[in-house]
Amino acid sequence: MTPNDAPAPFMNFKRAAVILSLFVTHTLLGVAAPILDVQTIAGKDPAEVTKVLGEPCQQEKTKQGPKLSYRGGKIEVVFINDKADWITISDMSGVSFDDDAIKALGLKPERPTFKGTFVIRWEPHTTYRSVSVFAHNGKTDYAYIKVITK
Repeated sequence: MTPNDAPAPFMNFKRAAVILSLFVTHTLLGVAAPILDVQTIAGKDPAEVTKVLGEPCQQEKTKQGPKLSYRGGKIEVVFINDKADWITISDMSGVSFDDDAIKALGLKPERPTFKGTFVIRWEPHTTYRSVSVFAHNGKTDYAYIKVITK
């Protein structure tokens, strides 16, 4: 009998076991899935960002371009020249405030160019103009990514 011939309950058990093992591995090893893989939206047009994040919940005009909010306002994107350029990710309290905080953004860790009590900054980052994470009460609070423009 091959796995494809297995009865449905066995397949459900097998899927559950895989999911559980991934959860345990990530929890025990401290490997968490990113809050948002920034690379999936950076430099993309509004339609492409909507495919990744879902429909925006709010929109406003700014001097630089339209700012759209997604996921209940936890992610804000300013589109400059019709591309996702300034990205703010809020509600990152579960992320430790250290050099590895950048992993929560789906980015490979690099040595920060600045590290203070309230901000860690990679400027420039290998891929982006700048990546900053900000702390409140010793925990990561939010991240701000500038993709292309200052």
